[in-house]
Amino acid sequence: MVEQANELILDILPLSAQTARLVRVYGTVPCVALPGTLPAPEGGSLALTELGDYCFSEKPRSLPAPDALCRYAVGADGAVRLTRAFGLAVGQKPARRYDFDLDAPAENTPELHPVCGSFLEEVTLPDSVQVIGSCAFYNCRSLRLLTVGSSSLTVGSDVFLNCFALETLRVQAAPEQPTGLFALVNNITEAVQAQFWPADAPAPLAALWYPAYWEDIEETPAHILLHTFSGQGYHYRQCFLDNKFLPAEYDAIFPQGHDADDAAVMAMLCFARLRYPWQLTEAAAGHYRAFLAANTDRVFARLLKAQDTDSIRALLALDVLDKAAFASAAALAAKLFIYKSAQLNGVVRVRNNANSAAFNTLTECDRCLVAFHFQSKSNLLQIRRFKTRLSNNPNFPVGNCVLYPNFNKLTSHSSQPQAVALDFFKPFFNCRYNGV
Repeated sequence: MVEQANELILDILPLSAQTARLVRVYGTVPCVALPGTLPAPEGGSLALTELGDYCFSEKPRSLPAPDALCRYAVGADGAVRLTRAFGLAVGQKPARRYDFDLDAPAENTPELHPVCGSFLEEVTLPDSVQVIGSCAFYNCRSLRLLTVGSSSLTVGSDVFLNCFALETLRVQAAPEQPTGLFALVNNITEAVQAQFWPADAPAPLAALWYPAYWEDIEETPAHILLHTFSGQGYHYRQCFLDNKFLPAEYDAIFPQGHDADDAAVMAMLCFARLRYPWQLTEAAAGHYRAFLAANTDRVFARLLKAQDTDSIRALLALDVLDKAAFASAAALAAKLFIYKSAQLNGVVRVRNNANSAAFNTLTECDRCLVAFHFQSKSNLLQIRRFKTRLSNNPNFPVGNCVLYPNFNKLTSHSSQPQAVALDFFKPFFNCRYNGV
C-alpha cells in the first residue's frame, strides 16, 4: 500500500497492554497532530502512550529494528490506517523457507521526509500520551508550540535541549485539573509561556509566564554542594501540588522582587495574569497593574512585532496606558510597521494633503497601512478631514486597515516626516482614550 504525499507517516513500536511508543514521524508539513489510538495489527486498537527517546531529533539513536515496528498513515481528516506491520506491507504474505527467487527486484520503498529537527514547528499530543522520552525534541530549533492533553506526564532528561524558539506550552485542560505542566516547565530553563486552554474553550482560561533562571553549584571546603538560583524562574516553576497549579503561591512571588529577571518577560507575565485573571486576587492584580503600567512599551514591542492585534486590543482594554505611554506605543507601531510594509497588501502614504488620489487608493486596498507625513501643526486639519472621509465611506475596509498616530508630534513642529494618524487604534480596536 503506497503512502500519499500529504499524509503523516508514523513509525510505532507496539508495547504491552495495548499501548504503543512513537519512534519516528514523516511528512511534508512542520505542524504535527498525533492520534491517540491506532489500529492494532492483530485487531483491536493501541493507545499511543509514549514518545520515544530522540523521536523528533534530527539524529535518532538506538532505533528498533524495522521488523519490530508498525507503520501508520494519518490522513488530513485524522483517519489512521495501518500500512506496514513488522516489516511487511499490509496484505503481503511472509516468504517461505523454500522460496529462493534471488533475481526478484528489490521492493520500491519511497523515500520519506522526517519531521524533525529545525523543520518541526508545532506538535499536538493526545491525552493518551503519558511519557515523553529523553531528548525527544533535541535540537528542534524551530519548535514554537507544544500542545499536550490533560493527563499527567513523566518526562525524561534534556527533552527540550536547544529548543530556542519554544515560547508556548498549551495544556488542553482547566487550571484546577492535575496535568503534566509541572514536569514540562521544570525541563525548561528559558522563558516560556503556559496556557490552560481546553479544546472546547474559545480562549485560554489562564496564561502564565515562567521567566528564565540559572542554577549555580558551588562546592565548599567541606565538600558540600551549594545550589543557588539567579532569577525567580525556578520558584515560579515550583508552584504545584500533586500536579495542580497553585495560583496564590505563583502570585505571591512577584512582590518579593524581580530585579534579576528580564523586565520584558516580567511585563508579559503581568499582562497574562491580568488578561486571564483566573483566581487572581485584587492585591496581586494591583502589583501586576503597577508594573505593567510602567512597562507597557515592552509589551507593545513584543505584540507589535508579532502583529498580534487580539493581544493589543486586550492590553488597551486594561486601561494601564497614560498619554505618554500611548504616544510611545504609537511611535513604535509606526516605526515597526513602516519597515515591515512588504507584508501588507498596500501602503498609502499621505503627505502634505489628504487628497482624493490617496483616498481612492486606500479604499481599494484589502489591508493597508496609512502613514500620515506632516511637517507642521497646520496639517492636523487635513488629517482630521481625511479621517472624516474614511468614517463616512461605506466601502472603506475598516476591519483590515490600521492607522498609527504619534501624539508627541501633533503638538510640536518637526523637520522630519513623521508617521502619524489620529486616535491610535480607536476606530478599529474600540480603544478608550481621551487624547488629542
